[in-house]
Amino acid sequence: MKPTKVIAEDKSHNAPLRQFTISGKRYEIGHQIGRGAYSSVHTVKAQKGRSLVVKVYSPKTRSMVWKHEASMLRKFSSPWTVALHAAFEYKGQGYLLMDHGGVPIGRCIFENDRARIAKHVARYLLAGLQLFHSKGYVHNDISPQNVLVNIRENHILGAVKIIDLAFLDSIQDADLSKAPVALWMPPPEYLDNGPKNRTSATDVFHAALVLMQIARGDTLEYTSSDIIANQPAKDASSSKHSFVNKLASSLNVDPIKRPTADELWRLLV
Repeated sequence: MKPTKVIAEDKSHNAPLRQFTISGKRYEIGHQIGRGAYSSVHTVKAQKGRSLVVKVYSPKTRSMVWKHEASMLRKFSSPWTVALHAAFEYKGQGYLLMDHGGVPIGRCIFENDRARIAKHVARYLLAGLQLFHSKGYVHNDISPQNVLVNIRENHILGAVKIIDLAFLDSIQDADLSKAPVALWMPPPEYLDNGPKNRTSATDVFHAALVLMQIARGDTLEYTSSDIIANQPAKDASSSKHSFVNKLASSLNVDPIKRPTADELWRLLV
């Protein structure tokens, strides 16, 4: 399973801090490889040549945000998340030193074996979500940019990691109307005028969209009206791809009717 092409990284921006030392080990911060609404991600060169990155939070971001992400990375340390090595503050900005998990799925172009690739991604993605959900937590920001795939030599796909745990939170701590949500494709329960309870079904909805995009080989562009009208589920049901057909229930406009992450995996295998 190989990506046909990986869209080039953005190397045009440097971090405010160029090097730092932790426990006698020196780290040099390199070019930017990713950017979000609250932070940027840069390569890091360590003394032993280990592949690392540092996530640098914007000065405008409250310290509680990056501290929360550090806490969640420690709490949910697993094969499905990136390893955190250090978290610190420098001149009002949070820094998270982590393993380099790979390339965002959104930057990979797959032309062959798309269903097999989607199933490969699903194995890791749904296992990670099941871990969060089993502890009563919801990621709430699953998107093609927050799912990384490790590309080995000869472009063979390896492990898949879920990133951006800044808004991973307990289901009981907030309702969906007050929580950040993956605006890449808002779930119907976020757009609906009814009660906006935060549930694990939101993560399942977004995971199914990520997998559907991989399997179809195109960029999904559903409007809010499309989502409310249950169009993603209808398209999955009528797809010529059997893998995509199996995602239909996870895209149901009614979150109660969606399977759990574990149930979706069993449907796919």
